[in-house]
Amino acid sequence: MASNVRKNTVRLVFGPGVKVPSYLEVLKFTMNNLKLSAADMHTIYKDENGGQFYVKLVDEESFAAFIADTDEEYIFKFEDGSTAKVTVEQASRIFRYVRIFNLPPEIEDSAIQYVMGQYGTIRQHVRERFPSEMKVDIFNGVRGVHMEVSKEIPAHLYVGHFRARFFYEGLKNKCFFCKAEGHVKQNCPKLAAISTASGSSTQLGAAFLVPVDDRGVSRPYSSIYSRMIETAHLNSDDEISLSTLGRTLTIDFHSMQRINGDAGTTRTVQRKINHALLAQPQGTMIINAGTPTSLSMAASIQRNR
Repeated sequence: MASNVRKNTVRLVFGPGVKVPSYLEVLKFTMNNLKLSAADMHTIYKDENGGQFYVKLVDEESFAAFIADTDEEYIFKFEDGSTAKVTVEQASRIFRYVRIFNLPPEIEDSAIQYVMGQYGTIRQHVRERFPSEMKVDIFNGVRGVHMEVSKEIPAHLYVGHFRARFFYEGLKNKCFFCKAEGHVKQNCPKLAAISTASGSSTQLGAAFLVPVDDRGVSRPYSSIYSRMIETAHLNSDDEISLSTLGRTLTIDFHSMQRINGDAGTTRTVQRKINHALLAQPQGTMIINAGTPTSLSMAASIQRNR
């Protein structure tokens, strides 16, 4: 579970289709274009997987001075006279081994790659096995990735239709409601204040809006759905499942996503205050043009903890 980090390091990023330069060409570039002397540099090395070069400076002082006085983009000149654009960026990212739970073995590595790619670069996929002392060659169901982390990884994410749990060294205890560290949603002081002020969680009038296109245009859930979803949210439930018209939709309050388990699709949901709901009777809901429908006609709803 040990983690490492690149320190005082910059990365040379070449565009797609550009040939990989030689060490000599990179050395000349760092000295002639980046104005780094041999005394400034600790190591020049190449990532054999991505073909990118890294330059590690000798100390934090040299690194800070270089970053403050360098451009982001340069023209790289190859020995044969050809040129290419190269971007110089900081490469001080954290390396971690991330363990992934609650995924069936049928989930492909590519599905994990698709979800985790937004949090960094995966270097290796792992399927953990039972300890060698048990003398069985069987996988234990835990997946793992060695990755270069560029953004904090949540404790839960959906991979396919499965809600996976992630664990790694340094995982922060963070409230999923206010995003502050040091407490969980059940003990959130802001959530408690909202519940007290509203007098009843079903009177808060918070509607979950589902974006329906790339422009972010969204439509609210009906009155009764909104109240039920809000009640589950303020009760600190992990998720709520809505069964209607022969399909099941799950709203995950941690990732703020609506999951269609049948189609295997997800959509982001946003929580906003809908003051129009406050004026509506508790036992009605609005369908399309506003025709009230009794609570008995609402789809069956199962709250999940």
